[in-house]
Amino acid sequence: QKILLELADAFGSSINEKESIKDFHMVFSGILFKGKTDNFFFTGLFDYSLMFNLKNKHTDVEPDFYGLFMTDLESRFIVGAKRVQV
Repeated sequence: QKILLELADAFGSSINEKESIKDFHMVFSGILFKGKTDNFFFTGLFDYSLMFNLKNKHTDVEPDFYGLFMTDLESRFIVGAKRVQV
């Protein structure tokens, strides 16, 4: 969640001036399973993305209606983080 919150802070994500990124948290919304990894570094390990929405801790408001935050994992290693326009 720290990585995705930093990403959300970098994008701004429609957070107004009165709010801080510390007022928000990531809420799990789904998983995108891509199958098994088979490359030089990993063989037979799972490749997937965890999807999260940004929400205010106090009001449960979602300031980034069109953004979905994803963390890409291969087995237990984080290999990427991104915001996807939905």
